[in-house]
Amino acid sequence: MPMIMAVAFERYGRLHYLDPGQTSPRVGDKVLVPAEGGPEVAECVWAPQWVNEDIHGLPVCLGLATDADLARAEQARRRRAEARRTARRLARTRGVDLVVVGADHVADSDAVTIYYTSRTRVDYRALQRELAQTLKARVRFIVLLARRPRASALGRKRHPPIADRS
Repeated sequence: MPMIMAVAFERYGRLHYLDPGQTSPRVGDKVLVPAEGGPEVAECVWAPQWVNEDIHGLPVCLGLATDADLARAEQARRRRAEARRTARRLARTRGVDLVVVGADHVADSDAVTIYYTSRTRVDYRALQRELAQTLKARVRFIVLLARRPRASALGRKRHPPIADRS
């Protein structure tokens, strides 16, 4: 019988299931989760338990987070907040009709991804250039067309109904 645990990257966010591997974290412990941009810090919300089902292919927990890992995660959180704030301010001052939903920053690179929604098609090239100069990073915009992907990007469990876009 395999063991399974659940983590969340933000409070009340989406649950991600992991194989605990050699670690045995308790609820509330910060652990390292493998991600494409390197290990990310998450909080253990469900301690490792034995399960009856045969579960294969789950990522393996990389261990408990160290102080350096927590500092790196806090710096990435601040960078995401700064990118989100700056994108909203610049969009408002430039009069670009878009709503910034979120921002993502990979800690070891200079790339920032801005997630947005808009009622109409938006030409954001000038905004992208100014944002790249302000943040001193490569900026990428990704449009979220409906409310479900928007809620998914925010990590919400409940999804509001999709409105008719005609």
